[in-house]
Amino acid sequence: MILFGGTETHSTRPRTFNDVWELPLTEGGLKAWSQTNPSGTPPSGIGQHAVYAPANQSLIVCCLGAWSLSFSGGEHWARLTPNGGLPAARAHAQGSYDDVTRQLVVVAGSSGSGTCCTDSWALALSGPPTWSPLDPSTELPDDFVVVPDVERQRLIGFRSRNGAAGIWILSLRGARAWTPMPVSGTPPSDRASPLAIYDGPNQRVIVFGGMLGGTGLYASDVWVLSLADEPTWAQPIPSGSPPTARAGQTAVYHQSNRQMVVFGGYQTGYSQPVSDVWSLSLGEAPTWKAISPTGMQPAPRAKASGVYDPINERIVFFGGETLDANGRLTWYNDTWALWLSGVPHWSQLEPTGTAPSARAGHLAVYDQTAQRMLVFGGWGLGDSFKHDVWSLSLASSCIRRPVAAGQRGGDPCIARDPNRG
Repeated sequence: MILFGGTETHSTRPRTFNDVWELPLTEGGLKAWSQTNPSGTPPSGIGQHAVYAPANQSLIVCCLGAWSLSFSGGEHWARLTPNGGLPAARAHAQGSYDDVTRQLVVVAGSSGSGTCCTDSWALALSGPPTWSPLDPSTELPDDFVVVPDVERQRLIGFRSRNGAAGIWILSLRGARAWTPMPVSGTPPSDRASPLAIYDGPNQRVIVFGGMLGGTGLYASDVWVLSLADEPTWAQPIPSGSPPTARAGQTAVYHQSNRQMVVFGGYQTGYSQPVSDVWSLSLGEAPTWKAISPTGMQPAPRAKASGVYDPINERIVFFGGETLDANGRLTWYNDTWALWLSGVPHWSQLEPTGTAPSARAGHLAVYDQTAQRMLVFGGWGLGDSFKHDVWSLSLASSCIRRPVAAGQRGGDPCIARDPNRG
């Protein structure tokens, strides 16, 4: 059963609702309301009438006009089978998705036994998926970190163990060749596995954390590589209490709030990973803030992937690794959404299709045109490195979050969906 809208009861100043709730009507078991989080703009929720249209699996609402809420589609995993030569199997690859040319760009990474990949590849997706080498004459340095500058259609790379060595720029237009550039300022100390995002409005790279070279200790510092004029390194000191020092965390740029969101990672000593969430505001006065999402949260993990889904205002996470009770690595292949509109909350997604095998250290990018997450490579059970490509459709309107529906009057509209019970 689907419920939409209504007004609050038992209140001197009743509120009007335009949320959507579902109550399963299948036989047996405890019945419980759950809230769905449709994408798009809902109607006001006042004075509405609704009917269910089974032909196209949608709720038709008459409310100062006609509205449709589709329940078809949803998250779905599918494996891509590209043509052309394959990149070497690898983990910790860097890269981006170019919405204009519809290409997944894969850069660098590691392929086991300490071997670093120094090549670049492009997967064309405008037709049949096809791999091709990208700028094969350029051998990239080890410990290469890459962030996408979407607005200027380029990739920016630097060495995490020798930041003073300069930066590299790859234009995704024209000749598409890596071009080295000098850099000034004092760079971050040598480190492995830092996380970096690109702050487009301020034309700068934000770097956080990582494992300090040769010490076994982790960092919690923040560094900025400004690209507005001459490339320059600087270390800001954000206000607020920072996250604990860590490496292997996931960092995602939250575009609408202009903040970096950090999830999970290992703490110093390669101890059990954590599952906490933090934000770093990226305005004139950067500030750390702990986020405490409601709902059941993912298990602690490191080296998961995450992409920002702007249409649904959420970050979608996949996979990652942890340590079992005996200190042995284990991997995940579950999918989670951190919803960022209103009160932040977690929900586990249950995509249809066959999910990728459990893995960590994989590359994930967001394809805005197709509204999907693309996943490449990583490593998993048996130290197996991978070079497969997967697509997760994110066009969903029914993600469940178990909460109480509460009391309301004002004639909410109710319809039965026979396909959902």
